[in-house]
Amino acid sequence: MLGNRATSEVPDNRRGEQKRETEMANSVTECEKISWMGNCLVPLEDVCKCTLDEPISKAISYIIDNRHSHIPVLDDSKRVVGVFSVSTLMEIVRKHDSNRNCGLLASINDDLDIENHKTEVFRFVSISSTVADVRRMYEEAKENGKHIGMFFVTANGGTDEPLHGIFTKWDFSKVSAKFLATDDSTDAEAK
Repeated sequence: MLGNRATSEVPDNRRGEQKRETEMANSVTECEKISWMGNCLVPLEDVCKCTLDEPISKAISYIIDNRHSHIPVLDDSKRVVGVFSVSTLMEIVRKHDSNRNCGLLASINDDLDIENHKTEVFRFVSISSTVADVRRMYEEAKENGKHIGMFFVTANGGTDEPLHGIFTKWDFSKVSAKFLATDDSTDAEAK
């Protein structure tokens, strides 16, 4: 008589899973409220990046070798002047014939411009922003049909400031894991 079973009933094994999922969601929310970008970003020295005077082939190698979808392009003052991405590469192939000399990233500067990316947008955030602030920005963009490819973290969130690091959608899970690991060790110490 499976058909008579109430649809609102949840099997015992699923109830435990739902409780853990709810606890995890609440923990992540608390984590995001107290986690600052300065503690969660990928620091500049660990960011795969290029400059305009580097060959396009080097940017392509960075993407392939490191399995990244975006590579920030920086000037001599470490300010973001563009982004090289898979979509940039597709745009280059579409727009430029094989006879054009596009050896250096500088030769495709217009294609690198953050405002010219068709498949994603980029945001600058302050190093003092919380992960919750960044998640709200990410969710708002998503609701508006946009995909944020990367958050650039600078001192005050300005586009003309040196880059401190980056934060991507993949980093949300790292923050949660870090918070939960810290929370578990605090619980263990309390016992």
